[in-house]
Amino acid sequence: MLYTSSVMEDSVKFYNRPCAAPGLISYRYPSAHYKGSFIMIGAHGHKDALKEAARSVVGVDPARLEIWDKQSGRYVPVDYGE
Repeated sequence: MLYTSSVMEDSVKFYNRPCAAPGLISYRYPSAHYKGSFIMIGAHGHKDALKEAARSVVGVDPARLEIWDKQSGRYVPVDYGE
């Protein structure tokens, strides 16, 4: 079931929380199929996360990948250190 903001508050939606298994980093990538939804990814690093996103999306754009930031308690764009 796809939840919309009218059904659940933004802060409790699963895609606004870290979802990775212990030992992995939580990432998300915007879904190409449903506007406002995300592919949730647990990965060891940025490169691994992009590889996982490419399994679900054709033409992955690294600039669209987001990582869970523990300090702010939200997902933020990945900083590739450029």
